[in-house]
Amino acid sequence: MKAQTLLLRIAGFISLLFVVFHLLFHLMFNWGNTLSVLSSINRAIFLTYHAICILMLLLMGIVPIFKTKALLSSSIKYSILSFFSVFYLIRIVAEFTLFGISCSSPAILIMCLVPMIFYAAFVFKTYNRMNKLKNSSQLFIMRGTALVCFIPLFHKGVDLLSVEVYNDGQ
Repeated sequence: MKAQTLLLRIAGFISLLFVVFHLLFHLMFNWGNTLSVLSSINRAIFLTYHAICILMLLLMGIVPIFKTKALLSSSIKYSILSFFSVFYLIRIVAEFTLFGISCSSPAILIMCLVPMIFYAAFVFKTYNRMNKLKNSSQLFIMRGTALVCFIPLFHKGVDLLSVEVYNDGQ
């Protein structure tokens, strides 16, 4: 448990570093001038999504650092950690598909890969443990969460992460 806590806190710390980095974007990229070429609606959309990204990074930093035990004991931990991991996976894919390879790409790759792996490590370690339950009368939807990496789905107040979805007839 201590190793998992450490990994989550390191990933959270890196997320907080990204918060600071993103807060400096306005100055670093001279957004006052460079974004003025956009229409006011496009500029507003861009800045809104950037603010949401900062908020998500802040959440991805604060929760693992300050609420580690609550996160690890939560019934939706797999979904939360999967979401965090997919967030960084999307950023890695965007680095090469949208930004192209540059001299900063290796640093961004490492800075995104570390939290992605650390957030996913707990999910897939548990996924492997759940795979051993094939002969059990219950198999949780954890498998789908680890593979699809969606946030928790709720239907009529029932947490679908803990309902019985498979019965092998025994």
